[in-house]
Amino acid sequence: MNWFKTHRSSAIVVGTTLALPLLLLLYGVGSLWSLRLDYQRQIDRLEPRLARMLGVMEFEEALRAAYDQVDLRVLNLVYPAEKDRAALGAELQKNARDLMRESGMEITNSQLLPVYEKEGIEYIGLKMTTSGTLAALDAALTALAGYEPLLMVESLDVWPPRQVRGRENNSERSLTATMQLLALRKVQ
Repeated sequence: MNWFKTHRSSAIVVGTTLALPLLLLLYGVGSLWSLRLDYQRQIDRLEPRLARMLGVMEFEEALRAAYDQVDLRVLNLVYPAEKDRAALGAELQKNARDLMRESGMEITNSQLLPVYEKEGIEYIGLKMTTSGTLAALDAALTALAGYEPLLMVESLDVWPPRQVRGRENNSERSLTATMQLLALRKVQ
């Protein structure tokens, strides 16, 4: 103990020399421990993904069969890519007008809307203004629901006809409907 008191500066140098390697060793061990914890967290995050992937691989054949069935069903709902867009629009307009007439609706206006594409599917729109009875509109909507390939009613606005002042409207059950129809066509 006396030596530490008499040689204070030498004791500080010796103590620092001994403490420095010990601190470096502790720092290295701490860094390795932190690195191990990071790797363990990454492994813990990968385990559920790996389990899902193994599950998908186990049922791959069943999933492929289900995909093929869905693909066949979708083919019945959309127009094929081989059909010409302009011819398809004209055919769609003619068929929709025929459906409306057969249901008892009178077509006052119909026009094709601009075609737009999204995710490999072309959206072909048709706007129609019709008039008729509520029963005829119901029959028309039922006929549209059964139309194949799929013809969707994107929007439907229905209102009674205008009444002229001083005149009674004899067609109380008559209505006017504007509907926007939508058909799909595969691009590729």
